[in-house]
Amino acid sequence: MEAEPWRSGRPALDTGIDVGLSTFAYLSTGEAIANPRFFRTEEAALARAQRKLAKAPMGTKERARKRKVVARIHERIANRRKTFIEQEVSKLIQRFGLLAVEALVVRNMMHNPRLAKSIADASWSLFFKHLQAKAEEAGRQVARVNPAYTSQTCSACRHRQPMPLSVRVYECPQCGLVIHRDHNARKHILAEAIKAVGRHSRVIPEAPGLEPWGVVTAHNSGLST
Repeated sequence: MEAEPWRSGRPALDTGIDVGLSTFAYLSTGEAIANPRFFRTEEAALARAQRKLAKAPMGTKERARKRKVVARIHERIANRRKTFIEQEVSKLIQRFGLLAVEALVVRNMMHNPRLAKSIADASWSLFFKHLQAKAEEAGRQVARVNPAYTSQTCSACRHRQPMPLSVRVYECPQCGLVIHRDHNARKHILAEAIKAVGRHSRVIPEAPGLEPWGVVTAHNSGLST
């Protein structure tokens, strides 16, 4: 049988990727990528530096020095985050031929004041953009699937049922599948991607009129996405 063109010369393994906050990402293989929380780990130091800057007299050399300290902390956070993303994307590209992710509109999610800082610190937009770019360079494929109901749809038979967030185990009344809610979501993401790639042989587009991945910036928060 002739190999599918999008698999030619690529790793045989595929994976579904579900990004999160407590953990940076979960894979349909059952693995997890820890969230280093770079901003959170530097938050106290940044707050101290910003307080010292606020107390320094305007127009003085002391204030200029304090401003540089704040800028260095922001730069350190950004550099660590960028290095982390590059390293994790490189590992994924080496291992997988098809990488399925949710087509999240990050800019809309940032409107939630309780989650905005954590989402920005996780830097999902940067991850998605880098994953797409490196996949194209390496001849891999990234498929974006509709994020709706991924944890409420059975990854085995596609039965959908309402599930409050407090319920962490998916029990399918149709086919009998019993699986952790998050693992079910990742497997469903991958199944949807494989189905779409087989049908269209192309990356699933996001909603029209949106920037890729819903890119958002937070210039004043010290966070980069």
